[in-house]
Amino acid sequence: MEIIPNYHPMLVHFSIALLIIATLFYSASLLFGSGERSQTLLAAARWNLWVGVAISFVTVLTGWMAYNSVANDALSHQAMTLHMKWALPTLGLWIVAVSWGFFSRKIKASLIFILFLWISTASLLVTGYLGAENVYRHGIGVMRLPASIDEGEGHGHEEAAEGREHSSGHEQ
Repeated sequence: MEIIPNYHPMLVHFSIALLIIATLFYSASLLFGSGERSQTLLAAARWNLWVGVAISFVTVLTGWMAYNSVANDALSHQAMTLHMKWALPTLGLWIVAVSWGFFSRKIKASLIFILFLWISTASLLVTGYLGAENVYRHGIGVMRLPASIDEGEGHGHEEAAEGREHSSGHEQ
């Protein structure tokens, strides 16, 4: 694991994808009433929810390990702390959702349950956005950032575009 300092970046995408898919499948199950399609969607939704929450426990654990091990300055530490302050309650929402879904195994998902899933999904999306800002805005957990063109290194996209124009014989 030389390139990636911890497993958090790999696991987080599974959590996000599975939990969003669970919300979409539960929502879609409402469209089909209580028929066979609805039951198939509910089964898929439950599996995505259960696996998504299980992986989310490991995701939060590896996030905590990253929080305590990656290099950061005061500004990036503040950003990581904000991400963590969203991640823990978000996991709590999903624990409530998986418990609710497990203990109320009705033929059809209730509208209030699906609304709760959408609230949980919104919290998940904010948490994911804050995590992405940690990486892409603050450079947390990356080995190096490319030098800016303004700093005299790198390459200019304008030069590459000019080369294509001249090679194709078109002038603007």
